[in-house]
Amino acid sequence: MGTSVQVTPLCGVYNENPLCYLLSIDGFNFLVDCGWNDLFDTNLLQPLSRISSTIDAVLLSHPDTLHLGALPYAMKHLGLSAPVFSTEPVYRLGLLTMYDHYLSRKKRGQILVCTQLAHVWDPQAKSQSLLAWKSSLAPLL
Repeated sequence: MGTSVQVTPLCGVYNENPLCYLLSIDGFNFLVDCGWNDLFDTNLLQPLSRISSTIDAVLLSHPDTLHLGALPYAMKHLGLSAPVFSTEPVYRLGLLTMYDHYLSRKKRGQILVCTQLAHVWDPQAKSQSLLAWKSSLAPLL
């Protein structure tokens, strides 16, 4: 019996949009990256909102907004509750990236709150970090 692998692009395939892919391997659903643009346009998250409850794990590849910027919003507002995995550098630089976005937009009066970012080690994957992002970066309406 063979392995079933399916890749479904959710965002960022043929243009400069943020990156987000659904990778299904034998029924286990990975979300590969969870990017957002600098405008924090919620319309870009519509494909993710339709499948967020089916995600089993999130894999982050890069520490920039185009790869992980929507993660806090998706966890708070779209029902994404899967464990999030990244390397230690992606985790640390990703926190700095999101914090920088938060501060720069707060200064301009464009963003509401980060509540908490927690870092928990995954004992099964010593070289990876399990991130519990419990915050939201949301544009003021």
